[in-house]
Amino acid sequence: MKQLLCATLEGNEAKNVEVQFTATKGLPAFSIVGMVNTAITESTC
Repeated sequence: MKQLLCATLEGNEAKNVEVQFTATKGLPAFSIVGMVNTAITESTC
């Protein structure tokens, strides 16, 4: 499993974001798990 650290803006504050992923060969696909915003969930369909 790989880990990527980045940030996003929420209002005037920067919030840390930790993304964990596994890169494997095969058909391209991704799943969002955890507490996600409904706008993000709807945009992945």
